[in-house]
Amino acid sequence: MKQFTSFKSKLTKVVKIEAGDLDKAGYASISNTGTLGTFGSAVVPAIVSSTYDIDITVDGTIRKLAVALLNTDSWSSVATKIQSALRTATSKLETVSIVSGKIVVTSTTLGSTSSVLIAAGTTGSLGGDLLAYIDSIGATYVTHLDTPVAGTEGTISFAVDSNANKDLGTAGYSYIYSDVTPFVGTAVPALNATYQLQVGVDGGVLNNLSIVITSAQSWNTIAATIQTALRSATSGTEVVSISNGRILITSGTVGTSSKIVIKEGLANGLLAIIATLTDYNPNVGPVVSGRSGSTQDYVATSIVGQTSAGLYYTGLIGSYNKTTGVYTISDNLAVTNMAAGDFIYVNLLGCYLNELA
Repeated sequence: MKQFTSFKSKLTKVVKIEAGDLDKAGYASISNTGTLGTFGSAVVPAIVSSTYDIDITVDGTIRKLAVALLNTDSWSSVATKIQSALRTATSKLETVSIVSGKIVVTSTTLGSTSSVLIAAGTTGSLGGDLLAYIDSIGATYVTHLDTPVAGTEGTISFAVDSNANKDLGTAGYSYIYSDVTPFVGTAVPALNATYQLQVGVDGGVLNNLSIVITSAQSWNTIAATIQTALRSATSGTEVVSISNGRILITSGTVGTSSKIVIKEGLANGLLAIIATLTDYNPNVGPVVSGRSGSTQDYVATSIVGQTSAGLYYTGLIGSYNKTTGVYTISDNLAVTNMAAGDFIYVNLLGCYLNELA
């Protein structure tokens, strides 16, 4: 399948980065599925004073922590002590806090490589695994490790083309027609047997369809029966309907390779039996191939960021969604990070990609 590109237009967009467009940090959390349902910040669970273990992997590196806790510690204090042990191990500024009743551990890094994983402690301290100890307190506390949430790269999107996805091409078709009496959907021809009709789809083999028709069925119902038999043979989405006095068979695909071929069945042919009906003379219409559509595309010739201090930077990545007409800009992983208040200048070249036969 070949394509040619035709020039369309040039566009320049200026967008401002807001806080919601920035890189996000990865995090993991421990929830309480016990009868209390949460880890209340001010609640003092009366933990037996000892040193407990918990393993936390931050950005791919495991940290086996030993945390000294007291029976006077609240859950907020427990989180603070885990945070202190983690920061000591990493020399960074991860946060551990109670958020919406959960113990949440958040990486200090941002972007797609930012991640946190919590697991049972394995250091071997006197108090043992912290998670197991919490579970042993009683039915009020049952720890559950929630699915970790990976960090994400900052993105900003804006609409470019409101006409996106409008020209998708057309499907090929063929039809059966009668010069004398047209096929009317509600008319009942009183056919009552199993008939055959051959239909080829998109250049494939001719499918010899067996079509079971009863005397009470209208042409609309017969068309639906043909459609069911054809789809069963091809696993496709072809459509058979009564349209403008014809039995119209349309391919489920679009483009120049989309086509329908209709021939008489190999035995007890449907066309022959229709010809025996009063005032019907069935004929097969031409094979009308589908037409390819034009895909609207936009390519950035330059993407430049400008900080609030007036400094310029590159390294951003852009992509256009042909279906939605939206252009999205993202960080280039850890190479470049957008900041709130930055302006992004984008020069776009718009074009059509047209399929050739």
